[in-house]
Formats: sequence, structure tokens, C-alpha cells
Amino acid sequence: MPAAVTAQPVLEYTFKPSLKIVAAHVDKLGLDIRSFKEPLKRCVKQVVIPSIRANFDAGGRPGWAPYADSTVEFHEMLGEDLGEMLIKTGALRQGMSYQNLWTITKEEAYIADLPPNIWYGKVHQGGYGGKSGAGAIPARPFVLLQDSDEKAIGDVFDRWLLERIEAAWPG
Repeated sequence: MPAAVTAQPVLEYTFKPSLKIVAAHVDKLGLDIRSFKEPLKRCVKQVVIPSIRANFDAGGRPGWAPYADSTVEFHEMLGEDLGEMLIKTGALRQGMSYQNLWTITKEEAYIADLPPNIWYGKVHQGGYGGKSGAGAIPARPFVLLQDSDEKAIGDVFDRWLLERIEAAWPG
């Protein structure tokens, strides 16, 4: 004999708070994530700038090409100590530590240009071919994210999104 058909629902869901209240909160959350400017600012401050400093401290990650013998000889002739790679005066390393160097919009964070006092950072970042290879400077990228930075950036965005959710759904 087949089972009796009943008018009772097999599954029942109760939404607390009501769907109308949830929808209002979702709308509010949607407004809060129209711009990523805040998490991008946090990423630059908490992840990218410290990573750039670490690149200088480590002599590149991966390691930078050593100075050419001619560069070493030239500085010795001038009586100058080259010091650590790219840290002769420390101005470039220090300059790259300033958050105001970054342009941060609602969708991206980037360095548009370097200030005049550290213009040479562009040469070190991308390298310089020189004429017929003479005077060539290999790229020694210091604005370079590491694999661990990608996870840290994701963590910053996760925390920010959780803050937005908690603000939309207090308690």
C-alpha cells in the first residue's frame, strides 16, 4: 500500500530575522563594498611597504645581480664605499617606505612616479640597456611581491570584508 499523501511540508525553513530585514542588510553590505580603497590602503601599509623593505634588506628576493667590476673600480677610484646593494645613502629604501608615494583609488594601488630625489630607483627597478651594452645596469627589482605577500593581501581583504559584514549584521 502506498504511503498516504499529507498536506504537511517535508522541510520547513524559518528565517530570523525576516527576509525583508536580511535584504536590507545585504543592500547595506553592497554599498560598503563598492570601493576597495580602504583595504588597498591597508595592503600597501601592512604588506607591500614591509615587503619592499625586506627586499632591500635581503639584497633582493630573488637576489639582485652584483655590481659590475667596472662599477666597483669606478667607486673605488672616487674613494666611495658602495655599501649594501641599492642602499648607498638609504634614500631610495626610505623613500619607498612612504605610503603617500602610492596612488590608491577605489580599484587599484600603484606608484605613478618616483620623486626627483630618488629618480634613479626607476633605473634599478627596470634596468638600463645602455648603448651597445656599455653602461648597462641590470634590473634589480625592489617593488616585487613575494608569494607570501599574496596570501597576506588576501588576509587583509578577508578581515576588511568581515568588518563590513559585522557592521551590516551587528550581533
